[in-house]
Amino acid sequence: MLFNYAIPFLALKEAIGLFALMLAFLMFSSRRGFFLFFFCYPFFLIFWRIIDYFAGEEKSMHGRVEWLGACVLGWGFILGAGFHIFFLLSLFPGSFFCLLAVMGPHCDTASRLSHLPLPDVATLLKRYVEFLDPLDGVDGKETSVDFAQQLTRSLLGGGGEVPPEWRGIAEYFRLLEQYAREYKRICNNLLRTSHMAALWNSLYLGNRSALPFGWNYTLYLDGPSLEQPCQKLHISLPALRAAIIGAASFHLRHLVKNPRFFTPEGQSCLPTSCRVDLKLCRDQFTRLFRTVRIPHLGMDGLRWSCTKKVLILRKGHPFVLDWVSFDAQDDVNGLGSRWLEEVITNARIIDTLMYETSTLSLQRESPLVFSSGCRGTWARIFERLWTEGISKAALDDITSCSFAICLDDEMDPALSLHGGKYPENRYPDMNVMYMLNPAGGASCNMEHSWGDGSIMLLVCSMIHHYTVSFCKEYVALDRTAWIDSSPDYKSHVRPVQFGPLAEDILDAIVECRQAHQRHVDNTELTVRNICVFGRNEIRRHCRVSPEAFVHAAFHLAQRRLFGDQRSTYCALLMRKYHHGRTETLRTVTKETQTLADLVESAENRKVFDQAVAAALQKASEEHSRRIVVCRAGEGFHRALTFLRRLHNVAKERLTHATSPPLTSDVSKVLALVDAFFFESSSLRELSCDYLSTSNITGSGIASFCFTATHPDGIGIGYSLFSDHLTFAFSAHKSFARPLRGRWKNKLANEGVTKSGGRHICQLYADALEQSLYDLYRLSAVLPPPKL
Repeated sequence: MLFNYAIPFLALKEAIGLFALMLAFLMFSSRRGFFLFFFCYPFFLIFWRIIDYFAGEEKSMHGRVEWLGACVLGWGFILGAGFHIFFLLSLFPGSFFCLLAVMGPHCDTASRLSHLPLPDVATLLKRYVEFLDPLDGVDGKETSVDFAQQLTRSLLGGGGEVPPEWRGIAEYFRLLEQYAREYKRICNNLLRTSHMAALWNSLYLGNRSALPFGWNYTLYLDGPSLEQPCQKLHISLPALRAAIIGAASFHLRHLVKNPRFFTPEGQSCLPTSCRVDLKLCRDQFTRLFRTVRIPHLGMDGLRWSCTKKVLILRKGHPFVLDWVSFDAQDDVNGLGSRWLEEVITNARIIDTLMYETSTLSLQRESPLVFSSGCRGTWARIFERLWTEGISKAALDDITSCSFAICLDDEMDPALSLHGGKYPENRYPDMNVMYMLNPAGGASCNMEHSWGDGSIMLLVCSMIHHYTVSFCKEYVALDRTAWIDSSPDYKSHVRPVQFGPLAEDILDAIVECRQAHQRHVDNTELTVRNICVFGRNEIRRHCRVSPEAFVHAAFHLAQRRLFGDQRSTYCALLMRKYHHGRTETLRTVTKETQTLADLVESAENRKVFDQAVAAALQKASEEHSRRIVVCRAGEGFHRALTFLRRLHNVAKERLTHATSPPLTSDVSKVLALVDAFFFESSSLRELSCDYLSTSNITGSGIASFCFTATHPDGIGIGYSLFSDHLTFAFSAHKSFARPLRGRWKNKLANEGVTKSGGRHICQLYADALEQSLYDLYRLSAVLPPPKL
């Protein structure tokens, strides 16, 4: 067995920790209480260590206590002791310290991982020029590049005499850098977190208006057919699929609770496809299947729970399933009879639910539709419903579930990004939401504030392993004793009922459904599979990074369709750092521009071309260099987000300061900094994601849709498998980026016009598919054919 918990001691520790945290906040209401806490805290830690000894988890829980204590002491020291740092605390109010406390380290992560570095302003400007210079269609690019280069020289003190206005600008950026480093020091040393943690939380828990459906992406789950087991067990496809998904999800949550899961010994007990990288930060695992997003005006929150409840949505009607669990061992290499019985028992319950609800009409007046719409509206209505007894009980029941399973009457799991036509059968505030159709096809998405796609990769791999194992092992069960027995449906499933809804809420539901339908109607989705070659062939024959190869094709397709290469977002994982999330990688380079020129000028695109192959090598090297630089913490966009927040607060404070800490004219300096940097058209263009891309490749994932975040942008979710490539595209039908590429005449000949014809997803998918084939033929050194 992998895990053995000292349950009573852990429960006692959690209760004491919560009590101590509440007591500390009360004590900080006076200076005497503040200093009393400093006196008592060492004794509290000693007592905690004694409990740790009996619980047998010294490192993990001690790290959490130190984290909570640091957050309390940090907030108390800053607010109670009268310690002030100019304007830093205006960035993140006390509620964020509470939020950071909740997101404490898992095991000894804090001591095991380094903190995200903060590049200096000169490095930031260097990266700005690197990312900006190769882009097409940037107004004022030369002026912005000159500004960045002149400011860099002023900061570094080179280039002779510095004009007075540049001295003032350099002085201001040094001031921002000084406060940025002081804030980072407090976060790293006192709060034991990343300096970006609160900004990431404010981004993910704020109003994400750019995501009309409430989520970033959906994953199409892969797995073997369940038709034969369903026929032999007399269970419907979606019910059995849902039961396997549920069992895998609860088992995974059980596994990641214990620190031994994150040891080489623990990982060796797992299938290869279900193992994790022990070098990455593990704090997101503490939130897996444990949090639900709660709407609040301005900034949402998270509700924590660890229940065996599952939210089932069927025709817009919510039900809560109390999951049936058996005492099973922790080995996942073979499921064992008890796990199989758990799957089949819950499958029968879900099958009964589907039968009992088959005659229900569609529920079109569910308040849950608001979770897919405007967060402000949902926050106001949630607060009203929480004050009403029946509706409060319903919301309490729903938000205490671990994940949601949506049973749809129709849904293409490969194209499920917008949730289909029925928003009442979705609840994107849930930690993870699984969607199933009558054929047993499944997709899922995650509420993005608690984690990243790398965690869902493990979830999908575990589900795939369970599906494969079930198909192999269910035939060995002794079915005669229990196969025909039906579990007590009513004792495990209960409907969730809201109280009477006011007329204005019903009107708002109608408006929300209409808005959702407009977004659905304006969204175009398509999937393309490249089966001629895959990741292995690209490495072996083209001798370049498959990631770089694909992005070179993205930009070649841009050139062919739109006539230029504009700013492209690529999600870059940063979990090698403590509490890290993602960085933005910009992949348009001078090398991709040169490569596109050579491909377009090639006389024969069906044979190897040495010049194209060499250009692709250089593009791959530059792509890899950028990844290394950004992963080293010297990227641009996360540091820019941090610096911009400091600048906004500083601008407000300096404007009204009686004695500002600058020797230059403050108003003039701020105006220049805004005009040439923070509010410049160049920075705005660089931050536009005309292509928004992300890669999730792994066992259990067939493909995934990634949302477009710009009105004239295309979202591309891609998976690079060993023998094939998969791309899913999303775009708005109101897409207005003009078609100016060399393919324009070709498209006109095919009948594509502004008023109709094929939509942008299909057009770009065609351009990308052809670009991939052309790049491969022009750069691959293929072995001679066998006689």
